[in-house]
Amino acid sequence: LKGAARTLGSLSGVDDFPPYSHSIERICSSLKVATVPFGGVADRLKTAGFAVGAQPFEKTGLKTDAEYGDVVGAVRSVS
Repeated sequence: LKGAARTLGSLSGVDDFPPYSHSIERICSSLKVATVPFGGVADRLKTAGFAVGAQPFEKTGLKTDAEYGDVVGAVRSVS
């Protein structure tokens, strides 16, 4: 039960996003670039006007209202 509060807290706001998430690690792998930091990708997307949040059950996952192509573009610009 000790980790329950942290897990439940990480779910706050998740339902404000579409039901899917994007894996930065998988996108980087498909682009054949080193994994980029979550914060850099999130900042690029926020600057472009998108909402961004962490995917609570995936280390490099992010939830956003951006389209996949926008996320890939943000990853490219950070790498």
